[in-house]
Amino acid sequence: MGDIASYIFIWHFLIGALSILALLGWLVYIQSGEKSFLYYGVYSTLVLGYLIFKTPDMLYESELQAAFYESRYQPLSYFIQVLFYHFYFYFVIYFLELHERIPGFVNKLKKIITIILVISFLFFLYSIIVFNPDLYFNFFTFGYMPVILIVSVVTMVKIMQVKGELKYYILIGTSIYIVFALIAMYYTINPGNMQAPLAFFFVGLIIENIAFSMGLSTKVRGWYNKMIFHFRENVRMRRNQYEILEKELQIKEKEIIEMTRQAEKEKLEKVESDYNNEIRRLQLDLLKNQMNPHFIFNALTSVKVFLIDNDKKKAVFYLNKFSKLIRKMLDSYRVESYTLEEEIDILKLYLSIENIRFNSEIDIVFSIDPEVDLKSIKIPPMLLQPFVENAIWHGLMLKTDGVKEVIIQVSKEGKNCFMIIEDNGIGRAKSQESQKNRALKKNSYGLKLVQERLDLFNKQNEFNYHYKVFDLTDAENNPSGTRILISFEKK
Repeated sequence: MGDIASYIFIWHFLIGALSILALLGWLVYIQSGEKSFLYYGVYSTLVLGYLIFKTPDMLYESELQAAFYESRYQPLSYFIQVLFYHFYFYFVIYFLELHERIPGFVNKLKKIITIILVISFLFFLYSIIVFNPDLYFNFFTFGYMPVILIVSVVTMVKIMQVKGELKYYILIGTSIYIVFALIAMYYTINPGNMQAPLAFFFVGLIIENIAFSMGLSTKVRGWYNKMIFHFRENVRMRRNQYEILEKELQIKEKEIIEMTRQAEKEKLEKVESDYNNEIRRLQLDLLKNQMNPHFIFNALTSVKVFLIDNDKKKAVFYLNKFSKLIRKMLDSYRVESYTLEEEIDILKLYLSIENIRFNSEIDIVFSIDPEVDLKSIKIPPMLLQPFVENAIWHGLMLKTDGVKEVIIQVSKEGKNCFMIIEDNGIGRAKSQESQKNRALKKNSYGLKLVQERLDLFNKQNEFNYHYKVFDLTDAENNPSGTRILISFEKK
């Protein structure tokens, strides 16, 4: 191996192999940006530079060899080894990702190899300036190489503690290279019959770079497997996302259908509610229109009586009161409700008209609790008038003796308001006997209209308005009048 022919063959093989590996290292770095390929490219390029100084022609006594070895730049052939050793460490650091796995050790290692590089560079400059190549040879052989060997061994020990199969490519390649480098150094110092001791060094470089290239290919294969795994994982995740989105879309579709159905249902319910409210309003108007002619007929009958009796003064006064009442009644056509205050004003006007017909024989008493807010209570227009009319025409009109009295009382118990319309007439039983069938039907029809109006008004406004009729008796249990209790309750 130490003869010239072997040296020439190994040199040419090494030049070709390293050229290809260096080119591949640079290309992969440009494509991937991976620093391990960058430092391997720098390392292999520097080794190629070193090999140029060791061309086979230099072994012969050529002019180029003589010129180089006689110049002051002869130490460059050793300093370039310092450089590729330096980048060798950077290649190992990033190839095995030691900066992430053992960052503390790597920081110290970088500082040490940087200091060694600076010292080597200073010796290199000094040997060039003083033109003393032997100085740098001695520094490199007996100073630099032992130190860098110790650093390499310590680094390999640390690498052995790192997990992963990539470390074995570094350990095997570096160990073989060191062995062959030491053999080459030994025969360089003690050549004996060895013609080309650097052939051992070149063999070490070949084996080392084979190991490194295998390690780099394994790393690339790992990247490829990771890419395939991530691609498949992305496909799986995308498929899962599609399935999730499809399920969510189905859920949203059901929700939208349900919301649409609910909206249509609510819309239908609103239309139905509006329709029912309109029906109730029309029914209220109808009932009101049925009751108002009934009252007007009775009022006009009273005017007719005055005219027959030739009492024009009373007839004019009566008509004046009656016209005001008619105006109130006409106003009731335009509204759906009156306040209790407005309704009591109508009662006062009505009672004053009726009392004229009775020659003011009826005592009318209004008792209003000041705590009752009459304006806040809404009732159907002309609701109370039939009760007062019945009290007069079916209770007091047939009474022949004693005081005739109508009491209208408004009170409050808790949150609810109550109204009492009471008369001291003959009572319902005697009234029914005296009025026969016609009067009974007339009375029942008026109260029936009141009840129907209350029922419709309650449904429309969610109220609980109702009334009760009580027959009053004296101490001897004889009829002494009628009491109407009206409750204005809310649900």
